[in-house]
Amino acid sequence: MNGADIIVIIAVTALVALAFFIIRRKRKNGKRGCGCDCNNCAWGCEKK
Repeated sequence: MNGADIIVIIAVTALVALAFFIIRRKRKNGKRGCGCDCNNCAWGCEKK
């Protein structure tokens, strides 16, 4: 592996970790994405 490979691996890992923490923070605040009870959602799950 050269330096460019290591940088790419670190960048991808950082993006995945960032996405994980954003989703986790939204769930802790009670905001859910698709997969919740969309039948009772007036905004098609975008409101929740």
